[in-house]
Amino acid sequence: MNSDSINTLKCLLKNPYSSWQFGLDHLGVPDEDSIPMKKVFGRLGKQYLKYLAEKLGFIEYEVGYNPSGIACSGDLRLMGMWGKDNGVHIFFNADHVCPWVTYRTIKSLKDYSGGVNQQMSFNELFNLEYIMYLFIGIRKPKYACNSRIVKARNAEYLFEIV
Repeated sequence: MNSDSINTLKCLLKNPYSSWQFGLDHLGVPDEDSIPMKKVFGRLGKQYLKYLAEKLGFIEYEVGYNPSGIACSGDLRLMGMWGKDNGVHIFFNADHVCPWVTYRTIKSLKDYSGGVNQQMSFNELFNLEYIMYLFIGIRKPKYACNSRIVKARNAEYLFEIV
């Protein structure tokens, strides 16, 4: 995922969905051939969540986008598993009713109730080092006790099982 795409997604999350009607150019982002911004949000959000899933080292994961109706941005979600009964569900939208990212532990990709809801800011969502540190605590001891954060050649952070 390139930095322009990440910056566009950040811009969409920073501005409430109600301001999207004026177009990407209004938000300081070059218009993408007049593609409705809701579609841009869904496409870039799914790309970023797939990128995040790979960096988090999930064994299996699902990324989804529900565009909902005309009054909202739609909901993005990532459900990923590190192992049996050990995963996380991350979900958010850009409606600014709840201006944060919610996450919780899950036991499978079909676990839609999971553990206790926790929140992080949109800024934290794009801070890969922070997310790696945060999710070390979520991973179960079988998977987390031998985990550490290592710096990769491209200056991004990955889980490494030692």
